[in-house]
Amino acid sequence: MSQWGSCLYHLIVLAFGLKSAPYIFNLFAKALHWIIQRHIPASLRHYLDDFLLMFSPSVPSETPNAAVEWVLSLGRELGLSFQDSDNLADDQTRVPGT
Repeated sequence: MSQWGSCLYHLIVLAFGLKSAPYIFNLFAKALHWIIQRHIPASLRHYLDDFLLMFSPSVPSETPNAAVEWVLSLGRELGLSFQDSDNLADDQTRVPGT
């Protein structure tokens, strides 16, 4: 909390100017990674606030779609907001030789 003039202000977001903010944010991202990894049949990687779900080519297409929807639903339940441009659920990447 901070005071300016006769007003008292309270942050409602994590201020990245604080020394411990990146550490706290990373702890949250690791916890979210752990939760997601235990509920979907995919290999999961994350960097900061970006999560990549990787499925085997042998997995039916309904499975990744359901998993992405589950992750988005989890995020909404936790009070997170997503930008539609960040959700690339319909994109597929092929690895040469597969």
